[in-house]
Amino acid sequence: SQASINTTLRKSGKSDNRIIKYTLDNMSLSFSASQVQSSDVTYKNKWSENYTGRFSYSIPFGRNNYIKPLNWVSNFIPFIGETFNDFQIFYMPSSFNTNLNLNEKLTWNETRTNVKSPETYNFGLDRSMNLDYKLTNNISAKYAWGAQSKLNEFRGYAWTALRDLDPGILTQSTESFNTTFNPSILKWLKPSLNYSANYRWSDDLTREGQNISTQLRFGSNFSLTPVQIIELVYKPKTISRNRSSNQSRNSRTRSRNRSRNNNSEKEIEKEKQNTMKLNPLLLVHGILKKINPISLSYTENLNRSANQVIGEVPIGYKFGWIPEHGLKQSFEAGSNLGSWDHKRDGSIRSGIKLTRSININTNFSQNFTTTISSSGLEQLSMSRDYFALGKFFNEGLPFPGWSFRISGIEKWPIIKWLAKSASLEHSYSGKETRSWQFEDFSPEKMNFINFGSFSEDYKSYERNLRINRNFSPILGMNMTLKKNISVTLRHNRNKTLDESPTGLTIQNDNSYTSTGTYTHRGGMTIPIPFYGDLKLNNTMSFTLNLDLNESVEERSGDKIELEVGSFSEAWKAGLRVSYQFSTKVSGGFRYEYRESDTRTTGRKIDRDFGFDVNLAISG
Repeated sequence: SQASINTTLRKSGKSDNRIIKYTLDNMSLSFSASQVQSSDVTYKNKWSENYTGRFSYSIPFGRNNYIKPLNWVSNFIPFIGETFNDFQIFYMPSSFNTNLNLNEKLTWNETRTNVKSPETYNFGLDRSMNLDYKLTNNISAKYAWGAQSKLNEFRGYAWTALRDLDPGILTQSTESFNTTFNPSILKWLKPSLNYSANYRWSDDLTREGQNISTQLRFGSNFSLTPVQIIELVYKPKTISRNRSSNQSRNSRTRSRNRSRNNNSEKEIEKEKQNTMKLNPLLLVHGILKKINPISLSYTENLNRSANQVIGEVPIGYKFGWIPEHGLKQSFEAGSNLGSWDHKRDGSIRSGIKLTRSININTNFSQNFTTTISSSGLEQLSMSRDYFALGKFFNEGLPFPGWSFRISGIEKWPIIKWLAKSASLEHSYSGKETRSWQFEDFSPEKMNFINFGSFSEDYKSYERNLRINRNFSPILGMNMTLKKNISVTLRHNRNKTLDESPTGLTIQNDNSYTSTGTYTHRGGMTIPIPFYGDLKLNNTMSFTLNLDLNESVEERSGDKIELEVGSFSEAWKAGLRVSYQFSTKVSGGFRYEYRESDTRTTGRKIDRDFGFDVNLAISG
């Protein structure tokens, strides 16, 4: 059997009274109770009671609660005065809400041999609060707080806890703070800054002290548009627009104003001759216009934890401006005192549009990670974009990855006889990853500038090195032929080196892939007496794949002489035919032939065939 009751109290209409408008209008109260009694082959009686009460209050403050203290600046400062003119300071938060949840639950079971189990009783309280504040039109902040506590000692006297405002025994609390800053002072520079802090406190009530953890993150991004910088001092005139507008205007008034038309044509011709002369600013503007916006980003993350801490945690440690909590830790924590994980990432992205058909994109990134375990073991790692040279990749330099695409090659000789549209692609990405391990001491801090000297000074502590060089693809082509035939060709070459104190391994992978697709759409019309014409549409597509892969692994224990460890060669060809007959029937069949040759299994041949049919039935 089951019995339950639910009720909710909320004011539906909005009041004109200011006190009620900001109090009762924004409150909500709900209560639910349920009792469940059941039995089965094991238990004669299974009893469960659950009582839940919720209270919430939220208030939106609106968006017009601001002042403009710099409204007068535009009259005194040129260019950027209008930006300060729009500066706003908000004197009220954006929104505020809080919630309180009470949950009481009791369960017990009685077997058919009249043995009653101990009662399981839980009485919990959950509280939360959120505050959003937009300080200015460029700065906003958010704060959130939450807590969970146990009220088991108030069993049967819940009203006493409410009367005395006693939250019970606190078991967990969380706090978070987030702020963003997006200034828009300069048109050519668009920075974005973000800082967030998340704090967690927990107590299992079985050991001395509490566990704490913080997650801190700082993110920044700067977008720079080079052409907008030169346009602050020089911006070429758009002669073509003036010419077209003058021509359209003159065509409408040719019969009435021929003399004005002749004068405008002379002015246009004179302006054209002036722009044809050598103009350094025009040359610089043309070069910068081809450069895509430059994006720089830097992100820093710090995760730290401490176990069995005794005392009040400082506010500065919660939100990140104090490095250490400075509190004692219980001996019950043993050697597991906590952990520390720090990550720093930086990247820069841009590109160049040489012509309408040639685009080049570049990207460079580098990151550092420092981890300190509870036992004091410190591990460092670094990863950056890299271009490696030499047989053992012992030479190279930090270099961004790149990709470029050339479209419009269907106009080239030979290709123009075959393709309606075609493009070429090329891409490179390489990474250098190193890791170190320190047990007895802590090394100097590694950063973006001193990495070269750091790697040489602590070479004996290096535990792993990985360098890869990937051309994916080294050359690729996409073509669309006549009669809806598309062809894709790719050639990839990848090489990876893994080095450890015991030796090194080099992996070479080469692949050739090609795909051809043809699609035909058609149909038929069948005349049916007393019904009319029945139109049946159908689509058929043919896909042919041809792939070739080669892989060779070389190993060296002395890091001088290489020997082949494993190798594999494989190629496959496949055909896939699919069809769709009207909207009710679809399916297809496939055939694939594969050959492979590896050092462990030798030569192997596989053949696959399959088909599928799908019928849509509706009624």
